[in-house]
Parts: sequence; C-alpha cells; structure tokens
Amino acid sequence: MVRDPTLFLFDEPLSNLDAKPRNQMRNEIKALQRRLGTTATHLKPIAPYVALLSEVDHGMARTSQRHTTTEMARALGMVYAFRVEFHELDQGGPTERSFCTDEINDHGHWFASEAGAADPEQPRVRGRIAIVAVIPTASGPVCVVSTHLESNADTAHRHAQFDLLLQKIDAFAPGLPVLIGGDLNTGNHLPPDFDWQRETLFDLAVGHGYSWAFTPPGLTTRPSLITPHPDREMMLDWLAGRGFAPVESGILTSISASGPRYQTTIASGAPSGP
Repeated sequence: MVRDPTLFLFDEPLSNLDAKPRNQMRNEIKALQRRLGTTATHLKPIAPYVALLSEVDHGMARTSQRHTTTEMARALGMVYAFRVEFHELDQGGPTERSFCTDEINDHGHWFASEAGAADPEQPRVRGRIAIVAVIPTASGPVCVVSTHLESNADTAHRHAQFDLLLQKIDAFAPGLPVLIGGDLNTGNHLPPDFDWQRETLFDLAVGHGYSWAFTPPGLTTRPSLITPHPDREMMLDWLAGRGFAPVESGILTSISASGPRYQTTIASGAPSGP
C-alpha cells in the first residue's frame, strides 16, 4: 500500500462497466485526483516565485474536467491569471483519448461549428494567445509573459506571431525587465529534421534586446504519454529575458527519470542594469 503515490496507472477502468457503475467509478477517479493533488508536488521544493504554464486544461475529458490551473495555484499557494486559448470540440488528439474519463469536454460540447479548426483530428475554435502581467519583486516590477505559438505552421508564421508579441510587450510594459516563457513549437512543420535552429524568431528576439540564456541547454521536450510523434526529441519550450540576467537554470523531470515523461524548465534571474 503506497500512502503518497506520485503516479497513478489505470488500465481502462471504465471500459467494461455498465452506465451506472461507470459514472460512479468516474466520480471516484475525479475525487481521488482532487484529494491527493499530486500535480504540483514536484515544484514545491523549488518554491517558485512565478510559474508560467502552457496548454493547461479547464474542463477537458482527458483530465477529468478539472481546472488544472486552479489546482496548481492552490497547491503552490499562489494567485493566478487564466485565459482560454481555444475550445476543443472533441476529446483532444488521437493519443489523448485513452486518458478520457468522460465522453465529452464540458467546455466544448455545445459548439456545433468547426469553424477555425486547423487539424481535422483535433478540431478547435480560437487560436494562440499570450498572457502578459506586471508583478512586484524586491528589485522592482517585472513583466512576465506566458505564451504558446502555433504548431501547425511554419517558421514564417511563428516569426510573425512572436514579432507581434514583442511589439505588444513593449507597448504594455515599456522600460521594464521582461521574462517570456512558453511552448514556442520551434521545429514543428520543418521536415525532414524538424530542427529548431532553423527558426528565425531567435534572432528576432535578440534584436529586441532579449537573451535566450535563461533556457538551460538540452532538449526540453521528450516523448510523453500523449506524444503523437514519439520518435522525435525536440526543443519546444523556451525562456527569454530582457533587463536582467539568468543566475541559474535547469530542467526538472516531472514524472520519472526514465521512460515517458513531461519536463519543466526552470530559471532564476537578477537585475542586469539600472
């Protein structure tokens, strides 16, 4: 008997149940997940001052209709800002559906139109966004940005998205130190090698005074339980800063030291000038 498990494995817990016991089991799984709250456990020893999250679920069948941002913030003792990026009109991508404990997504099932969907296997409404905020620190206010660039596009499209984001940041927080973090989907739709180094947004950011030294060396994205392309090891997640310098950075393995896993990129910084 394990008192505080860090990983739960369910072998099709709902597949052979009739309607009534299936609903009961579904509710038990939800209650277990909420009660044990292991989502943020691996971050607690670090006690981050700021956490930037991408692709967090709110009302998704694959995560039992939970508001995962709320649970992360509660577990870490933080306040948060959340914004819907897009509505899934189905249960997510093909690799995600085996994790669904419901037949529909609470936030998406009432949409009848697939207008705006870019992927026929994962229909969605709306598109990529960023959340920008100014937070107080002991050294003065800092602008933090959580963003997510388009995966189903090429280098030119992501360059244009990032260029617009940088312009919006300059208008929103002129003169402030800035930290940008998120899934930039670098290397996607760049066959045959899907090499992130062919992206032009890196030089674009440097031209605006940003440093990519906040991102630790090494691949930040490796095969996970829902990876559609498990043969690819890519560098999708990045941190860039301006107005202060990185002091320490690293990659924190979120599930296990081997096998399928998610990873978290972490960094700390200090002011680099007046």
